[in-house]
Amino acid sequence: MLIALLLPAVQAAREAARRMSCSNHLKQIGIAVHNFQDARRGLPPATLGQRQNLADDPGATWIEASGRASFFVLILPYMEQQALYDLISEKTDRFFYGLNGTYLWNVGLNGMTEQVQNQLCSVSGFLCPSRSRSGRALVGQDGVLGDAIGNGGLFGPQGDYAIVVGRHNGAWADSFQVQAITDADWNVGVSSQVGAFRAAAWATGNDPRSWQPRDSMTAYWSDGTSNQIILGEKLVYTPYLGLCNDTSGPRQQVGDCSIFAAGVWNNISMMRTFNSLIARNINAEGLETYHENHEQWGSSHPGVLHFLIGDGAVRAFSVTTPAGCLAGACTINPDTIIGKLGNVKDGNPVTMP
Repeated sequence: MLIALLLPAVQAAREAARRMSCSNHLKQIGIAVHNFQDARRGLPPATLGQRQNLADDPGATWIEASGRASFFVLILPYMEQQALYDLISEKTDRFFYGLNGTYLWNVGLNGMTEQVQNQLCSVSGFLCPSRSRSGRALVGQDGVLGDAIGNGGLFGPQGDYAIVVGRHNGAWADSFQVQAITDADWNVGVSSQVGAFRAAAWATGNDPRSWQPRDSMTAYWSDGTSNQIILGEKLVYTPYLGLCNDTSGPRQQVGDCSIFAAGVWNNISMMRTFNSLIARNINAEGLETYHENHEQWGSSHPGVLHFLIGDGAVRAFSVTTPAGCLAGACTINPDTIIGKLGNVKDGNPVTMP
């Protein structure tokens, strides 16, 4: 009886320690963002961007052309991970090639070995200790390299956090293109982005090696650093932990894929929009009953999830915090708390929950 009484208290204490560790991970990412801003005079890009078509890089597959280095790669030097950053840069010719596919992840190609793969997956600060994982999957467990239009596995390290991106009038952040592409292309362009991070600018034509920060913190985050969320915990459905895209089923967007590679339609693993819901209504399958393209915020902490604020603070938000699209029809509702906090220049003051 005594053990039965003590067990819940022990479990609660362990979860409190895990939650504190998770909060500290976000805090370290926040410090890295500010250090990046100081060193590069600009914000870390959400991604290095997207080549417009395969003609820009003859011989590359679509997935190599689109899976650019993400925010999580670009902040590595500011998280005491310079050696890892240099390794990735070397393997991809200074980020000329994507971070998934043959140029980086396939064992036996480009000098890649299992030991190097383990080194690439060594950043524990991108994982929440409360989310149970049976080891890190070094590649998408579906074993798919990707077809001609980019479906399939996205190889690389997984993670439990996502940057805040998005448009005021739409949920999908499909505008991470090179700077030459306008709003008329792909129906949207970088100028419509009002989330915390946008794609990099390229100083030289279609050469991602010439990347540079697009935005500065003071100019782009015009609502102020303390009035916005910039990164948070993301939902990964329990059945999909350690798995990449489930191309055989309807929930292919919920995969636990690489947070290092980002393009147009493979953004889901390393970013969420401020129009996304917070997971709280779970059905018998252990899946959310309504969602916007399955891109939701969520955590393994009971009742709360963490968000990183622009000034570097970390706050625990209740899962009941009004967020994203409306229930059922899931129409965009930008006037929610998360919607206002995620839009960096809407001019709307909002009280942190």
